[in-house]
Amino acid sequence: LQVFVVTNCEEENVRCVMELDQMISNIKKHKNEDWFVHIQDRKLKQLLQQSISARTNYALTVFSHADNTARRMLAGFPELRGTPLSCSISIVGFGSVGRSLALKSIQQLVFTDNPMPRILVFYPDSDAKAVEDFKQEYPYLFRENDQQPDAIFSRVTDWAFYKERDKYNTKDRIQFYPLPPIPQQLTHPQSPLLQYLNIYKKLKVFACLNSGLESASILTSILPGLERIKLENPNYDLQAYCFYNFPDEKEEVYLEQKINALAPHIPVKCFGNYLYEFSCKAIQNKEADHLAKQIALWYYLL
Repeated sequence: LQVFVVTNCEEENVRCVMELDQMISNIKKHKNEDWFVHIQDRKLKQLLQQSISARTNYALTVFSHADNTARRMLAGFPELRGTPLSCSISIVGFGSVGRSLALKSIQQLVFTDNPMPRILVFYPDSDAKAVEDFKQEYPYLFRENDQQPDAIFSRVTDWAFYKERDKYNTKDRIQFYPLPPIPQQLTHPQSPLLQYLNIYKKLKVFACLNSGLESASILTSILPGLERIKLENPNYDLQAYCFYNFPDEKEEVYLEQKINALAPHIPVKCFGNYLYEFSCKAIQNKEADHLAKQIALWYYLL
């Protein structure tokens, strides 16, 4: 038996699982079950895992569709596609999917060599609170000021094997910028997006606004400018991804073709279709854990 708890409210998901856990604990004999609950908030995950009964006949899996989507995207289309192992990643929007993409990219790129990869996040006003919450939750990813990195950041750079040991040259790997009111400003020669593209010659752009149509719209605004840059610099490696969360697969394919037509020399891929992201196969997502479990076993055996 499999139980899936997926509602629009994460707090309701937690309460539902806790109440089910209380009911099951009072039943002496019941079948083995697999429970899956959708929770993205880390504090709610910890609360639930600490609150359920220790002796149960069910296996509880806490999942996040945003985390699963980000893991599949980075596994299928990895940043590290060749030498040198450096690139620039730009994420437009900092909702649940944009946040997960940023975290997974940091985790994947932490051991890369000089020059250090850069993750740029361009966020709308509606995501400003999410950005501040992220900075408070992961303070060790940022410095207090540009002149003197704090002690925590210095220890993290040592732990991560960065070769940029000079405190005056060490910079943040993830940087946040307000999304310009005119999207075409992202492809202005002075924009951070183009400055890092000229340094790394590799760029992945993720449009991850809350609405699939908003994500598609932002790409249609910046792709013509990126196409011009690609034609002027054929050796540049550019890719674009559109978070299109509507369930109509035919509509997604049609939109992908239309966006690709705007920039024939830049591959554009739509992702995040909710019809798949909330399927049983995607939620269980056991294949994505195999490599991580194998690596954990190796460390345990050392």
